[in-house]
Amino acid sequence: MSVKCKQIIDIAEEVAPAYLAMKYDNVGLLIGDENSMISSILISLDINEKVIDEAIEDKCNMIISHHPLIFNPLKSINVRDPKGKMIHKLINNNINVYAAHTNLDCASNGINDFLMRKLDLENVELMGRCYREKYYKVAVYVPEDFSDKVREAMCSAGAGAIGKYRNCTYNISGEGTFMPLAGSSPFIGNVGHTEHVRETKVETITDSKRLNTVISAMLGAHPYEKPAYDIYLLENDFKTYGLGRAGYLDKEIRFGDLCERVKKMLNIEYLRATGNIEKTVRKVGICSGSGSDLIEEAFNIGCDAFITGDITYHHACDAENMGMCLIDAGHFETENADMPEFCRIIKGKITECNYDVDVLLSKKNSSPFYKV
Repeated sequence: MSVKCKQIIDIAEEVAPAYLAMKYDNVGLLIGDENSMISSILISLDINEKVIDEAIEDKCNMIISHHPLIFNPLKSINVRDPKGKMIHKLINNNINVYAAHTNLDCASNGINDFLMRKLDLENVELMGRCYREKYYKVAVYVPEDFSDKVREAMCSAGAGAIGKYRNCTYNISGEGTFMPLAGSSPFIGNVGHTEHVRETKVETITDSKRLNTVISAMLGAHPYEKPAYDIYLLENDFKTYGLGRAGYLDKEIRFGDLCERVKKMLNIEYLRATGNIEKTVRKVGICSGSGSDLIEEAFNIGCDAFITGDITYHHACDAENMGMCLIDAGHFETENADMPEFCRIIKGKITECNYDVDVLLSKKNSSPFYKV
């Protein structure tokens, strides 16, 4: 059974939430209709004529790409223009187009995490921090006999998650007072009389995505007509996202050996490098695609080498002056090598949902560069 495009988008944004995208980026549904029915999806790094023809040939009515087909604002869609021609062909063939770009770069279990795992980096830290998840503390006052019920309801709704721990709460016993007024329907006490009740203050935390669900669960389990509760925005650094990663190899190796490892990892014949080929390296930074802006940060956090693509001449000179080794493994190469894993994850989540939708990985997408 086909499913709506919106259901596929929900899966894609579970993997790479759209709010992680950089402000300059253009992600999400770029062409199509959320309510259209999807039967087959093509996953590709880029969208070009070859990929569009592949989608048509394979009867795919949705393409999920990493690079957005529409990045800068369009003033017109003219079939004489290469991009206009592609958009026209996509619309004529009822192909929806969705992009997960810098949000997939930043996401946990996204492109840079794929690369990190391929290099077997340990003690990994973020580079290019770009988004911090908002967390809230929720404190509610509950009659002591009902504290377990309310606490369990909140945690079942997703509250109380801190790192690898769940059901995290703090509970304080005390005395609450209140006086029901005319028109109220008090669970405890009588109208016009101040009541003194033994209560438990239940405190827990939740992220912004689950806040409303947690509050609803709390209110549903609470016996009072009008529960008293507080919500505090926290400044704790619970969950942060970044464009790059840095970590340690299991042991020091020659920079030349690291270059060979990267070539094997990405299945490429050559790469560009700067720095002493005999230098021993252990701490390595990495950013897929075009990460030259992170070179200085990599140096400042003690990286011996940094791996990315699209390194300019002047960035290479800067790194050489810093004494830090650089590997330019290519924009296409550092990202396309991770498309099979992204495809596998999307396909797995679609299977979990019991959606009858085929997910294919593009065989036609290739780097625009070749060696001469």
